[in-house]
Amino acid sequence: MSDSVERDMDDNPDYEIQLKSDLLKAFEAINAPANRAKYAAWEANQKTPPARVNVDGVGDVDIPLSEQKVRLLIAKAHRAPDGRRSKAAHVRNRWELNKDQLHFPDPAWKGYLRTVRQDLTSKLGIDVPIRLGL
Repeated sequence: MSDSVERDMDDNPDYEIQLKSDLLKAFEAINAPANRAKYAAWEANQKTPPARVNVDGVGDVDIPLSEQKVRLLIAKAHRAPDGRRSKAAHVRNRWELNKDQLHFPDPAWKGYLRTVRQDLTSKLGIDVPIRLGL
């Protein structure tokens, strides 16, 4: 604890009472009906566009993947950085494609992402611009 906080506590016997009161006010403000927002949102969306994915040099990625497509994807991928030089195999063995290699050719995805963004900001109480992208 800093010296100034300790001095405040020593100089003011009501310090603990004020702290509790201030914390209670802060929690009440968070729980006020106008401030209530969800911290998670989940909803099945029946209007999700087809999950058609196209990878440069590979073509459309169909499910189930054929062995030929798997080999093509592996050839286009590169080792993902682990960020912490982890020795853990589950981190060390990750591969990725660059975002500019992936395409979602169905034009419905743009409108879908706009709808998802509007739903998220509304349900989570977000009042600042957010950006979603594929």
